Order: sequence, then C-alpha cells, then structure tokens
Amino acid sequence: LFLAVDDVSHMLGLLEVARRAPFILHAFEFVDAACLDRATALLRTPSPIKERAAYYVVLEFDVGRSSETVLDWLESLDMKGLKGGTVAQSLQQRANMWHLREGLAEALYALGRGKTHDVSVGLSQTAAFVSALRKAVTKDHPDWEFYLFGHVGDGNVHTHIVVPKDMNEEQAKQLLHEYDALVFEMISQFAGSISAEHGIGLEKRAYLHLSRSPEELAVFKQIKAVFDPKGLLNPGKVLPA
Repeated sequence: LFLAVDDVSHMLGLLEVARRAPFILHAFEFVDAACLDRATALLRTPSPIKERAAYYVVLEFDVGRSSETVLDWLESLDMKGLKGGTVAQSLQQRANMWHLREGLAEALYALGRGKTHDVSVGLSQTAAFVSALRKAVTKDHPDWEFYLFGHVGDGNVHTHIVVPKDMNEEQAKQLLHEYDALVFEMISQFAGSISAEHGIGLEKRAYLHLSRSPEELAVFKQIKAVFDPKGLLNPGKVLPA
C-alpha cells in the first residue's frame, strides 16, 4: 500500500491501525513530501497517488489466508488524517512503490554534498520528536534544504540536509556542525539514540554522551580495556583512543 497522511501524529495512528489489521504487517516506512518530490524527479518513477500530503507511507502485509482483501480493508478505514491511498495491483506496481523509498538515498545524494543522520526514539515519542525537529528547522533554519524519512515501525528516523553549492568549505563545515548539534541535542531531549543502524564511529563520538550516561560510558571503557588493553582494535572509534 502507498498512503498519504497529513501529519506525523496521524501517521503513527495509522501504524496502530495497521497492526490491528487482519493481516501480518511486514513493513511500515515513511517519506515526507520533499522526499517524494525528489525521488519521483530523479528516479523517474511517478507517485502512485495523486493526493498531496505532508507524509507518505509504504506498508506491506502478508495476507495469508485472510478472506478480507487489503483493498477492502483500506476502503473500510475511517481514520482522521488519511488523505488517500492505493494498493499495488501487480509486482511491478509494488516494485515502483518500494523504489521511491529504497532509492531515496541515491536521489538525495545526487543533489550534491549532504549528510544523513540515522537516529531513533521510542515509538511513543516518534511523533513528538519529528514534529519538534521540523518546527525547529522551520523556525531557526528556514534556508535549510531538509528531508525526513525512515522506518516508523521501530522509531528509526533519518534526516538529511543538502549543502548549498555556493558554500565554501568553512561555511559548509559550520552548517553541518549546526545540523549535528540540532539533531543530536533534540534526540537527547526525547531520550533517544544518536545512532539507530550505522554505529558511532568517529563522527558521532563527540555526541555519544547525549544518549549514554556517564555510567554507561564507564562500562564501555572497562569492557574495551579488558578485550583491547593496547587499543589496537579499531582505534579511536566510539571511544577516544
């Protein structure tokens, strides 16, 4: 299914509805309107629906032996915030829906230099976090070219920013620093993690204290000392060498 919803709180409401459907929910992914516009333009794959909305969701069910069809279920929904939707009628239509989501990284990086963050919050906090982040960007950084997408089912949110082509190296570094600080400090306010899928590495090391307590960091260091007393294994990653 490819559905349009008018805000992030209704998107989370749709997730709860989908979990109660008479089918097994396999996937629940989202992109914002800017992401969909970018994906359709670069990937030359038209949007499956005509309705415009703030967010779009790709759902996939295993229908098993259910006597109800997904189309029947979709047409039965009377949910606030649902602007429209469609059900894939062929494998090609299904592939096109997923292409708009899975090809998004390629579509965004084709814009030029940019940076994607991979963060997570508890599912109950996802709507509030996404709303607060978008509000902060809109208010304090209205000139940013900013995108939101991710895996709603586990609270994993990706944010992406594009560096303007006319920025010099120093300006670009400052922009990305402001971007890091905004996203990671907001994550700490919602008791989330600064990395959901891709680890800490070097770039996120300075921000690890925002999602891990001093006690947790102390345990990290103790374990590291036991297994790698000479600091030979991946030196400098996660913890200072």
